[in-house]
Amino acid sequence: MAAGSASPNNDPDFLLILLVTTVVIFVFVAFIVTILFLYQRRYFTHQKAISQLKQNFQQELLQTQLEIQEETFRNISEELHDNIGQVLSFVKLTLNSYSVTKAEQREGKVQECSDLVANVITDVRDLSKSLSTDFISRLGLGGMIEREAERLNRSGLIHTSVTTEGEVFELNQQSELILFRVFQEAINNTLKHARAKRLTIALKYSPDLFTLTVGDDGKGFDTATETLGSGLTNIRNRAALIGAETHIISQVNQGCIIEILFNPQKHQLYAQ
Repeated sequence: MAAGSASPNNDPDFLLILLVTTVVIFVFVAFIVTILFLYQRRYFTHQKAISQLKQNFQQELLQTQLEIQEETFRNISEELHDNIGQVLSFVKLTLNSYSVTKAEQREGKVQECSDLVANVITDVRDLSKSLSTDFISRLGLGGMIEREAERLNRSGLIHTSVTTEGEVFELNQQSELILFRVFQEAINNTLKHARAKRLTIALKYSPDLFTLTVGDDGKGFDTATETLGSGLTNIRNRAALIGAETHIISQVNQGCIIEILFNPQKHQLYAQ
């Protein structure tokens, strides 16, 4: 090496390049660390939000189960009072008048009472089944809706019809529980406010979509000017728990239609 040549370590250009390289590496490492830190924090925030959503969903699901049980007990009470109680009262009156009944009519009276008691036994057995916690899972959503329609027709409160369209497919139990409670709330809202004479219920199954429609011929309301009541708001909020869309169509004196659109695949985002 020549005596007058500068050492690379003392070369200003070399030192500048070294300094710039060091700063760039430091900035790059700091950038990576910051990105990883922000990602980790966002990941934990996201996981916490998911956990909270799951917890809220489970709480709402439990509340739904309790409300369905409460509604079931109320229906059983009405059934015992309005149907079974009246039948047994009639049987009692018939038996009390047995002694004064003509001999040729007694056998017919006894047979009539026997048939009525047999019907009561069947009704009580059906009512006891409805108290089972897995009743909905055994009957399915369609079966429960059919059963509810039969109860409404027996009560004389409103004429109810049910139609099913498409190839029926199973929904998971959580979805059916929520949808059945939405259906119950729609029915209660109709009975309380609509002043309707007829109720039409439609279940439509198409690929990747289930549609539940509840319509009445009641007084209706103007959706553009009137605020939704608590009943309809609860329907919309509860349906949203499983990612279902709610459409409410109504006009004054033209009845009301509540339509629930549910994609079973979308529910996985909310329940898993």
